[in-house]
Amino acid sequence: MDLEKRAVAADLLHEFCWRADMGMGDRIAELFTDDATVDAPHFQLAGRAEIHDWFSARAKPGERKVRHILSNLRFDERADGTMGVTAYTMVTMLLPTGEAAKVAVGTSTDELRFDGQRALFAARRLDIAFEGRFAVEGGAA
Repeated sequence: MDLEKRAVAADLLHEFCWRADMGMGDRIAELFTDDATVDAPHFQLAGRAEIHDWFSARAKPGERKVRHILSNLRFDERADGTMGVTAYTMVTMLLPTGEAAKVAVGTSTDELRFDGQRALFAARRLDIAFEGRFAVEGGAA
């Protein structure tokens, strides 16, 4: 069990969430390998350039308020030096339109590659267990 490698992996997942939540979508692709993939129920992306374009378009200031919450991280250290990480994920999104906020709860499954002391996503997959909407007082971002 390599605790340092697990800490680096957890930091990568948290950094992804932080950048997504703070509107830094234009800086998310640098967390991925050149040939990385993202597979989610509402979109699929292939390659760092496509990942950059998609997340950059979603990072427009004032368009949405997003928060990611991760828990129950499980690490699968592999003999080839890669690592799988599975986590429960909750994403909430509040749009400035005043409509009810969106929430999705599911499981993220990540494949990580290490470059020295740095980890990068080689693949991310999100499986949604349930999603819906909830009323928010004030209703706007």
